[in-house]
This record gives sequence, structure tokens and C-alpha cells, in this order.
Amino acid sequence: MVAVVGDKDAGTGWGAVLREMFVGARAATLRFPVTTLFLLAAAVQANLIAADINLLSENEGGSDLNFPLVMGLAAGAMASLAATLNGEARGHSLLARMLAAFAAGVPACIVITLSEPFLTVEWTLMLA
Repeated sequence: MVAVVGDKDAGTGWGAVLREMFVGARAATLRFPVTTLFLLAAAVQANLIAADINLLSENEGGSDLNFPLVMGLAAGAMASLAATLNGEARGHSLLARMLAAFAAGVPACIVITLSEPFLTVEWTLMLA
């Protein structure tokens, strides 16, 4: 088997994979900016939990809100994705889609993160 070193037309290898990955990530970020922010915040919070860094301290009842925040941010990402896709299907502008995604994502994040005051069960809402 003969390998051609330096063949720029092959379109294979790590360079081509990285270029394709960055092009796809850029396209997804431009199409779903609010969803990307929710997912980025969820990833940062999950990594902080893994590193045992708590952004939110325990409240009076002794419950920790760090993990529910990750779940809330994921729920906000799903709600914002649904709102963005709905706006795309109806032909709304980018600004209208971003506002709708923000308006759907923030309440979903709050309801899931602060489940005790709203008397909600996180897992059933995530499935819905």
C-alpha cells in the first residue's frame, strides 16, 4: 500500500475532519445562537460540578442547585431549539426567532432549575 504524502485533494485525514467539524459548528451556531448559548452554559456548569466547584451554594433546606441548573440549562436548550425550528418553519426573521427562543428557553430553565417552588418533577418535564 502506497500513501501519498502531502496530497491536498484527498479530503481525508485529521485536517479535513477538523475543517469539516469547525464549518459544521459555525453553521449550527449561526442557525441556533440561543440554543448554543444554553448548551455552552450547561457544559461549563457540568464541568464545574465535575471539578467540584460550586457556583451556587446550598440553600436553607440543604438542597444543592448546581445539578438542577445543568438540567435547567438543558431544558432551556431544548425549548429554544423547538422555538427556533418553529420560527424557521413559519419564515420568521432571525431576530424574531432569537427572541422566541429566548422567551421559550429562559422560563423552561427556571422551572426545571427551581423545581421546588413550582412543585414540578424534573424528569417528567424533561420527557414532555
